[in-house]
Amino acid sequence: MLLGWRPKFIKTPILLYYNDELYIDLYKKSYPIIYQGYRPKDSFAFHSELTDNSSDCYPFDFTDKSLTAYAFLNKNKPIHSELVGMTKEAPVGCLHFDSKFESGNLDQVVMLNPYEYDLYMCPDTNTGSHMHWFYFSITGFTSLQPIKFNIVNISRNSPLFKAGMKPKGYSFIKVERGESSGWEYIGENVTFGPSKLNKLLDPGSKKYFFMLSFEYQPICVDDKVWIATTSPYTFTRLWKVIRCMKNDDSLYHTSHLKLSTLGKSLSLIDIPLLTITNPHSKLKKKVIIAIGRVHPSETVGSWVIEGFFRFILTRCQEARKLRDKFIFKIIPMCNPDGVIIGNSRTGLSGDDLNRCYLNPSEKFNPESKLIKDLVEKLTESGSKVYMFLDFHGHFCKKGSFMYGPSYPLHDLNYFQTRIIPKLLSERTCIFRYHSSRFIMERSKKSTARMVMWKELGIINAYTLETSYFGYLNKDRETMVFCIEDFYTLAEKLAKTIYEFYFMQKQERLFHKQKAKERSLKKQRPTPKTRESRNYENTPVNDMESDESSFGNQPFSLDAQSTNIASKVPSEMILPLNIIKEEFIERNFEEVIQMIKQDCSEGEESESQGSGSESDEIKEVIELPPLDKSRRNISIQEVEMPKIRDEFNKPKKKLVLNEKFAKRLEKIREKKRMNKLRKDKEKSNFPSIIQKAMTNSKLKELEKKEETNKMCN
Repeated sequence: MLLGWRPKFIKTPILLYYNDELYIDLYKKSYPIIYQGYRPKDSFAFHSELTDNSSDCYPFDFTDKSLTAYAFLNKNKPIHSELVGMTKEAPVGCLHFDSKFESGNLDQVVMLNPYEYDLYMCPDTNTGSHMHWFYFSITGFTSLQPIKFNIVNISRNSPLFKAGMKPKGYSFIKVERGESSGWEYIGENVTFGPSKLNKLLDPGSKKYFFMLSFEYQPICVDDKVWIATTSPYTFTRLWKVIRCMKNDDSLYHTSHLKLSTLGKSLSLIDIPLLTITNPHSKLKKKVIIAIGRVHPSETVGSWVIEGFFRFILTRCQEARKLRDKFIFKIIPMCNPDGVIIGNSRTGLSGDDLNRCYLNPSEKFNPESKLIKDLVEKLTESGSKVYMFLDFHGHFCKKGSFMYGPSYPLHDLNYFQTRIIPKLLSERTCIFRYHSSRFIMERSKKSTARMVMWKELGIINAYTLETSYFGYLNKDRETMVFCIEDFYTLAEKLAKTIYEFYFMQKQERLFHKQKAKERSLKKQRPTPKTRESRNYENTPVNDMESDESSFGNQPFSLDAQSTNIASKVPSEMILPLNIIKEEFIERNFEEVIQMIKQDCSEGEESESQGSGSESDEIKEVIELPPLDKSRRNISIQEVEMPKIRDEFNKPKKKLVLNEKFAKRLEKIREKKRMNKLRKDKEKSNFPSIIQKAMTNSKLKELEKKEETNKMCN
């Protein structure tokens, strides 16, 4: 280059590699492969196929200089021919499959008979693993008999399927008739367990597959059905939601929303960045950063973060107070490349973007680097980052819970980092405080929350996990999640953040007031007690009632209705059903006492990310919450042994579940038997000594007799 300048690297379309070693010839060509999934050669190819820059597709800049140069250099090369869709071996009368659309994932279909099919998922691009997201459509029904589907190459175990979870389905005919509102659980005779592929693996192979089998009965031969792991959330939907919010001034403070671009992803997709705050507020504001959808298959995280930023932009009292006090930087979808192409966990490069924050590479994982650079710039500019939230979905556990930073017990931040999860669990039973973990693991040191906490000093750095399946209500019954539940959880989270801020504000005012009283010496010195606080002289509560609170108003999406030829089903934006709540004023000491009483053994060992066992399978010692009516199960009182904890008294009686009671009884029985055995040995000790002494005397007598004989 002139003057010796050269670029760091030139961004070109990313080549996509697919590992064929995973697909075993199980059937030895005795059954036909009737469908072959779409395998684009590079990122430019699938963007060209999936988007047309219309209002019904996500935006993509085809005029980028890197792409035009790439197209010019490859214009004389032969076009890569690829077999996509139904194959020639497909017999007449079989089902027709399709996954060549945004977020679709179906690689191969093998027909065992007209009423049973084996389905293979495509692994993440440039990897040989991560297969737990499927999304495809079916047409061509010939009868109304049940059809069995076997998804044979799932790479992760999920106890949720064993606990009752089913795949999600969208029936065009049912929606047209008004019998369904959209995505719902489908399938009968759902089973989940080891796959038939495992029998053909090499003995030394580390791979292990699971199989999900279910039966689906069509309601009409002309129906079109979409089936997915859970309710899909595409990059196109995100853009439609943002556009609708910016154009709807009746429901939202659109002047408080600024839409910009964080940067470009690996495949040159613009990553949206939402900045929400009150520009007219003169207060010095702190920053709250929220990111979501770093793992493409965790669509529930997108539903929750959508409800979060929609609530913050509404006209209700709590949302206005949050905009006055904070600047929200929200990145709803960090990994748009993986979402568009239908990956399960990684980006296009094959890297897990939530394991790259320690040393993010601008070349291979620019999304992680852009997020880290954003936080670093905010801290360097003097802005105080108040909180960091990372929204995820969980494939193995029920309910919603948090992963937070780890502090020793004597540290002041030990309880501060637990206050938000505790307050959130008091607001809704969707969130479980006892499932939350506050521990530092080596395997998680490169995650977003760990780097934000350890390296960038953000104390309140959390990962919010939400189950694919459902949650346990107050009666310990499993309630299946719907979209409204995700919006409710997001609303409660936002209100909890403000409650936590208000508590901190009152704490500071209390200390200022006490310091002023001590300096003026107007009161007699009293012993330190913080349980008899008086907030009467503090400023007026910010959470005063407001007559113009936000009501339940409809919010629909102007989009083309679904027809039988549609690639993907149409999506509606449901209204936020915000209910005005009475503000309960708490102080730090009250919440800390609640946390002490709810101290659980489960906090000492964090579950390993989204691969942990469910609460139904793993035996975890969990002490009950303060509201004992929630544990409506068969219980018994047992006496706990002495616990070495400054917050628990020795021999404290607690109400525990039956499993733990039986286990504790076995341990006690074993200890009792060991004690009896030791006591018996002690009681027999004199007789043993006596026998030993008599034996020694007999030996001495024998020796004397022998010596006498020798002398004679």
